[in-house]
Amino acid sequence: MIRALQVSKVYRSYPGPFALLREISSGRPSHRPFTALESVSFQVRRGESFGIVGNNGAGKSTLLKILAGTCAPTRGEVQLQGRVAALLELGVGFDPEFTGRRNLYFGGTLAGFSRDEIARRESEIIEFSGLGDEIDRPVKTYSAGMMLRLAFSLATSFEPDVLIVDEVLAVGDGEFQSRCLDRIQGLRDRGCTAVLCSHALHQIEAFCSRALWLHRGRAQAMGSSREVVGRYRDFCQAGSREWDPVQAQEAGSRKICWIEDVKLERPRTGPFRTGDSLKLDVSARFLPEFHGTPGLGVAVVRDDGVVVYVTSTIFDGVPLQEAGPGEYHARVAFPRMALLEGRYYFNVVATDTAGLQSYDLAEKKEPFSVTHSGSDSGLLRLALEWGQGEKRGTRKEGREKRRSGE
Repeated sequence: MIRALQVSKVYRSYPGPFALLREISSGRPSHRPFTALESVSFQVRRGESFGIVGNNGAGKSTLLKILAGTCAPTRGEVQLQGRVAALLELGVGFDPEFTGRRNLYFGGTLAGFSRDEIARRESEIIEFSGLGDEIDRPVKTYSAGMMLRLAFSLATSFEPDVLIVDEVLAVGDGEFQSRCLDRIQGLRDRGCTAVLCSHALHQIEAFCSRALWLHRGRAQAMGSSREVVGRYRDFCQAGSREWDPVQAQEAGSRKICWIEDVKLERPRTGPFRTGDSLKLDVSARFLPEFHGTPGLGVAVVRDDGVVVYVTSTIFDGVPLQEAGPGEYHARVAFPRMALLEGRYYFNVVATDTAGLQSYDLAEKKEPFSVTHSGSDSGLLRLALEWGQGEKRGTRKEGREKRRSGE
């Protein structure tokens, strides 16, 4: 559990390198106070994922450093229970001259673990990181992504009670990001409290139950992640430098794009069968205030919440068809739909140029059933071919070949 009570942080800003010395010698202040955080309060329950959003300079990193214990608040109090693991800056706690393997022991010791504890988990840490033989190279030769693999694998392998992550997942590739989120989900299921700070708003919206929006050191909104992210997104689209609570209230209820229709072309009789063609039509409206290239994403989801497949016009480089001013249409077709028997639905999202932010989300649309007459099991019917394989000789034949020099 985490509890922050009226947390404030004020830094001293000096105009030059000798200003501090003059202040000490003269007894007269030479600095200007800079307030990075002002009276921020919130509580995160055990096993909850909590997101923090805001633009650069909003105070997010300062708040996370205070939560992690690497920075003390000027006023207020932070209460945490249990072992804390923090990923705030890549490379912190590692010696660049050491190899990745040696840094596992170095960083693990700094985190309070014995050498025997680290040795017992060494192979597991290396396997999750995916570094392979690179683990024995000096860390100074690592890319940012490799550094993330090492740091995240070490920080999460000892099952912390509180995990704090500040933006560093952004440097990882998509495959490792997915594995990181799966691991955080597993830790959360076992009671770990997670605090995530990210500019990837779709991650905060999808992964965190609640979120906090910071602006110039002050809390502007706190509540469900979808509501908070929506208000912050509207603020970003407005391009405002100053924040007016009255305008915020109005902006929160105004959308700049929305999904108008989701329509599945269904079989004339009965449910779909594995191998049938499946076509989904999506229509959306984007107002002139929307900046960038409009995009649509489609997720196929099983009725128990398992995401089977996700695609996007932005990622696939497919432009939307413009039917009129601000009106866009797209069709996604699966010529031979590979889903096995079960019930499914679609989640559709309106995205920006980078495909990172979701501006409108239509959930659980066009539920449909799939039947399959075969005996396959699982999620998908994959194309495959069975063969006889290559016949291997007996041990006796192998020995005779070696004796004859073949």
